[in-house]
Amino acid sequence: MLHPFDGYWDLKREKRGSLAAANVLTFLFVLAYALRAQFSGYLFTGRLPSEINGLYETAKIIIPLGLWIVSNWCFTTLMDGEGTMKDIYIATAYSLKPYIITAVPLWLLSRCLTEEEAFIYTALNTIVTVWMLALIFFGMMVTHDYSLSKGIITAILTLIGICLILFIALTFTNIIQKIYDFAADIYNEFSYRMT
Repeated sequence: MLHPFDGYWDLKREKRGSLAAANVLTFLFVLAYALRAQFSGYLFTGRLPSEINGLYETAKIIIPLGLWIVSNWCFTTLMDGEGTMKDIYIATAYSLKPYIITAVPLWLLSRCLTEEEAFIYTALNTIVTVWMLALIFFGMMVTHDYSLSKGIITAILTLIGICLILFIALTFTNIIQKIYDFAADIYNEFSYRMT
């Protein structure tokens, strides 16, 4: 977390990271995110715990992570990236450590800070988020052995790829829904005519 280039080099070249550890880190991240979303203080969530859907909160964090991994793999295979999808997943999972480590202290702060002290929580949360995103970026750079400029271009293309994947998925969902509605209308018409 404090020496990202050395750490990601060891993950990729020295094989110090494992898929099992990446799965555990991802699970802990999702759990910490869902628990913070569900049980953080009302001042910071603006909602009561009974109004929060844990499944939705979990999907809200798993889907972007999955899209990042898939989109990054798609673009880096075209841009001479050295990492496989497994390497991208492991690097991304290890990048989530700052959030995992700070989740409980931030949750506790959200339960005891007043409105005048809210800036402390907001500042710490922002620092952890920026730290985590920076680690994801540096992990991508080292995993694919990219320079800073190529890493920035790849990150931008990866974000564009996420938008394209979402557009295609929403279009496909819409088409499937229209086909289903059409088939249901035909079935209803036949059943109406037969009676």
